[in-house]
Amino acid sequence: MQLDRIRAIGIDATGRLYVEPEHQQFPFIHRECMQVTWHPEQGVLQAPAPRDWSQLDWYRQILAAAERQGCTLTLSPQTEWHNVPDHVRRTIEAAPEAP
Repeated sequence: MQLDRIRAIGIDATGRLYVEPEHQQFPFIHRECMQVTWHPEQGVLQAPAPRDWSQLDWYRQILAAAERQGCTLTLSPQTEWHNVPDHVRRTIEAAPEAP
């Protein structure tokens, strides 16, 4: 199992959560059928805009999809946060790393 740090976590203008791994790429993440997509131009894993699920649920889904691809993504003190409300950030930081 590969281990990679999360370089950045953000929420785009349409409300979609994204996670940017430091090194790993996931061009076949769609094969996991978990609604998580890889955007090679930005180098991010992205969830759809939240409807029934919270941002925390989608964060966990992104981690679980990466795990299925053989990579454990972890937060670090250097993780950058972009357009993430404080309460969402605190919830994600308090969540267990394992999906």
